Amino acid sequence: MNSPRPSHLALVLLALASLAPTAACAPEDDEALDVGEEELRALPGKPAGRPELPDDYESLRAVEKQELLAQLIQVGTYCAPSDSEAACLGKLPKGGFGYYVRAIPALLSLRPTFHHASDEAPEGRRKIFHPFGVAGTAAFVADYTDTPAPGTSSRRAPYSGLLANGGKTIPLILRLAPGGGGRMIPGASVKFLIDGKPSRNFVAIHDFSGLPDHDWNYFSQDLGHIYPEVPWVVKKYFQTVTANPSHLPITHLGEIAPSGADVRPAEQSTPYEIVLRPTAEVATRFPNADQHDFRFDLTQIEPGTAVYDVMARATKDDTTFERLGSIRTTSPLVASEGGDRQLYFKHSGGK
Repeated sequence: MNSPRPSHLALVLLALASLAPTAACAPEDDEALDVGEEELRALPGKPAGRPELPDDYESLRAVEKQELLAQLIQVGTYCAPSDSEAACLGKLPKGGFGYYVRAIPALLSLRPTFHHASDEAPEGRRKIFHPFGVAGTAAFVADYTDTPAPGTSSRRAPYSGLLANGGKTIPLILRLAPGGGGRMIPGASVKFLIDGKPSRNFVAIHDFSGLPDHDWNYFSQDLGHIYPEVPWVVKKYFQTVTANPSHLPITHLGEIAPSGADVRPAEQSTPYEIVLRPTAEVATRFPNADQHDFRFDLTQIEPGTAVYDVMARATKDDTTFERLGSIRTTSPLVASEGGDRQLYFKHSGGK
């Protein structure tokens, strides 16, 4: 006899129950776990507001969009540049079960995560899986060789669209925010800005189990779009809106050039898998032995820092990753209401 299929509401409740009561931003303590009125008032009370980008935003050049999004990210910064670490940590909003209670409507309507086509979140929506983070401007330059390395697939290069070789600098928005949980689950969202066309986004974590115990270094792991061992309830719930929650597609990155020109289908080429690999500049820069709020660490990264090498393997059978290029910051990364509430990254793979 077949077991009954769980209802959509049941999956929502199970998914909510699977989230730990903190946002993995700060040490757990009694205050962080308090779900009383005091905590609810202390949390960011406002969801995404009305759209702030101009009506002609999508028709603008990528650099113009980047400037507008940089201004949006600066709205409601939690800390001043002159703040000490202690002063900043006292101002940063913390998560907690109360936040997730307020964000239940986002769980009840997961479709916008995969179908809302904008660089701003839908009005009234709260982030549920990556609520608190830092964001800023960045750039991607693909500078790999078009000649496949020995032992790799001959289909590896050249890739097309936003991954095409040639040294062209693509303006980005980079947001670093962990998934909820008792352990640190580093996450990164990359927004490729395109002249006259909607952005293409890449969202990545390592897996759903997070860093090993006693590791709190945000740059300990590669981050990617293929997720092993997705919890059953999370996988079933996401399957209501995407065919394969364990493997989000990246073909959209090869379909359009930075200029906004469409790539002909016969010329489109993307790798099987992309990962963001922390560079030597950041991999061992921050402490990892004590549980602490990562956001202050990340605000110390200087503009011009290469934070990730973009690595790829052409096919499922390839065992090695080859470097395509790097993601380099072009502004400080800041923690702000604009970045947490308003900035939005559409996930690929909606059905």
